[in-house]
Amino acid sequence: MSSKYLHDMFLETAGLSDFPDQYEYLRDIKLPQKVYPAGLRVSIGEQTLQQQVKDNDDALTASQPSEPPTTPTKIDLSSQLERQNFLATSGSDPQLIVYGDRVTLTASYATTGLFPSGYLFKSYPEQARPKQGDKVIALVGSDAADSLNIFCYIDENGPFIISSAQIPSDTAIVINQTYYKQYEQSKYANYDTNNDGKVDIMDTWNILGNGTFDSKTHVYEVVKKQTELIAQQSAQPADEKRINYLNSDIKLIDELGIYKADRAAFFIKDGPFITFSFGAKLPKLSSNATSKQATYQLFSTISQKLLPSNIKYIPTRTEQRENAAIIQFKDMYDKSQAVQVITSGILGINDCEFAGTYVIDPTYENDSNALPSDPLEPDSLIDEVIMKHEQQLEQVQPPKQQYTITNSFSSIPIDPRFNLYSPALNTFYIVDDGNCKVCVFNLFFVSKGISNERQQVVATYFPDELLPADGKSMAFPATVIRNAGARWILIGMSYFVIEAQQKHLIFCLSQVQDEIPQDSEEVYQYCTSGMYYL
Repeated sequence: MSSKYLHDMFLETAGLSDFPDQYEYLRDIKLPQKVYPAGLRVSIGEQTLQQQVKDNDDALTASQPSEPPTTPTKIDLSSQLERQNFLATSGSDPQLIVYGDRVTLTASYATTGLFPSGYLFKSYPEQARPKQGDKVIALVGSDAADSLNIFCYIDENGPFIISSAQIPSDTAIVINQTYYKQYEQSKYANYDTNNDGKVDIMDTWNILGNGTFDSKTHVYEVVKKQTELIAQQSAQPADEKRINYLNSDIKLIDELGIYKADRAAFFIKDGPFITFSFGAKLPKLSSNATSKQATYQLFSTISQKLLPSNIKYIPTRTEQRENAAIIQFKDMYDKSQAVQVITSGILGINDCEFAGTYVIDPTYENDSNALPSDPLEPDSLIDEVIMKHEQQLEQVQPPKQQYTITNSFSSIPIDPRFNLYSPALNTFYIVDDGNCKVCVFNLFFVSKGISNERQQVVATYFPDELLPADGKSMAFPATVIRNAGARWILIGMSYFVIEAQQKHLIFCLSQVQDEIPQDSEEVYQYCTSGMYYL
């Protein structure tokens, strides 16, 4: 195409065919070029963002793939637990298993007299002690009246029970908690760092060395996290590299909120296992909230890799004793809706304790429940380098442990009276890493109830393959609530039993139920979860 043709076409398009002199003037004029200042550099400590990306690139280029992880050793410390004199056996022995740096404690006892508070065991094995200084929140199951509020934490001396009043004789105390001995410490302050007599967001700013709250960009956070991972790989042994996702991929709805004072706070992914323990204040509901059945959002964001494709229900404890709560996890596009806390009424005291374990549901080809990951394309050279670092960090990580995950829930014949809600959401997983097997279950049932029975038998058969390793019965915390339309009635703290001799599954309540008429909208809702070794 000739330049003469282009010249004539431009003249015609511009409407200047009759004014060639003006066109020549406009074409030749030299307009001043606006000069834009160089982009501001974002500081990371004493480094700039650009320099830190370069340093990370140098470190990753020189790094080598990690050695395959050593097979963890399973250590059974159950025989070393000696209960206090005020406790009586409830028909099951405690199970305390250490597997690598993962510890799982299951214990159920009955009080033999008035018990205000104290440790359950006379001593606690050193190999099972939490990270130094940690007080790990553990939920308590019980058949105590709802006038009592019972809490527990685990420290170097074992589980310590705290009650709002003296616990009567012959009251069940049930604990099932998994925690880790080595993990990334929470970067949110849970103690008074600035000595002002209170624990609040100023302590978090102080512990981070900021002094002021500084909002960072997403790119800043990604590079900062990559820098921390590189530092961990070079400076820490493998068993101390567990990421605490409360520091990075999870944010509370209340941006100025902190986790419970004087308690450990962690959210850990270990292969398919998700384990969490923390206390937090739920955000206030809107002023026009009138329903006595309240649903609270807990996190404004949470990483997709931490969320199950099917809903998981886990019991939760509120500090307002007349209310019960259930926390639910479900992967969805709006991550602010992915974790919700359902309470039996609008809370006056919004403090809650959360603890539990669930398994990320295995995905299969053509799985309609799986959400696609967002496609990422680099917008600039620095974005391209940062994304390359993400891939390199995956490569230098130790090879992933292989797990076989089997949902055995369908092998448990559930009493039809408890199947008013679809059982498709219930999971009773056997997780096998080739070295040992564990069961992780998350159960949610709806029923009209069974009259005059404090013990509600959910199943009259339980497969041998799911029985605990020692063949003994085991108990786990549970929540049972009567949903009466717009109001919820707390049945009280409850617990769930795997009864090994008769092979029954039982919910044990604090009071006798009434059977709800079939034409009534009211129902009982049962929730329990737990982890134990086969």
